[in-house]
Amino acid sequence: MRSYSDPEINALIRSVREGSDEAFAELTRLYMPMLTASAEDICHGKLPFAEALAEAQIALHNAALGYRTEQSGVSFGLYAKICVCRRLASAVRREQSLTNSLDTLDDEAVAVPDGIEAALLRDEAYAALLRRIRALLSAYEYRVFLLLCVHGYSVSLAAEMLGRDEKSVGNARDRLFQKLRAHKELLHEEND
Repeated sequence: MRSYSDPEINALIRSVREGSDEAFAELTRLYMPMLTASAEDICHGKLPFAEALAEAQIALHNAALGYRTEQSGVSFGLYAKICVCRRLASAVRREQSLTNSLDTLDDEAVAVPDGIEAALLRDEAYAALLRRIRALLSAYEYRVFLLLCVHGYSVSLAAEMLGRDEKSVGNARDRLFQKLRAHKELLHEEND
């Protein structure tokens, strides 16, 4: 595997800021061992590995956008690791908070409203549907899907969060909708 000098990494970072998917793919490839190790070390199975890795990749992208290449005291690798660890720790805390709030419910003290089983089944079906959608889309398309369709962000806000231009996000949105329409029956049938 080729190693990169600090000026070469800084050039990749500048390209990422200019919206280069190829530069971000190369930066991701370069830092994948750190992303993978951080996801495994911090999440300890508390998050699905794919979700933890996606969070780590978003943190890497945000690190590329926020890193000051003129800094001399902190390498990008260290800065990125700190950003990744913080984001993963936050994701684990959110997941644990949700789990803890569910665990504190006393079955006998809480009256179960009619239909809660149906709601849980809907949640499980939703998670399964998201997994099937993830399998159909590229990593970038899936990030766009989550930001636009799941979280309800606008194209411009999603573009800002991903460090991409609006046209790139809009094109990814069009591609992902095309893929979802093409597999609509498959997604619908498996969801029933």
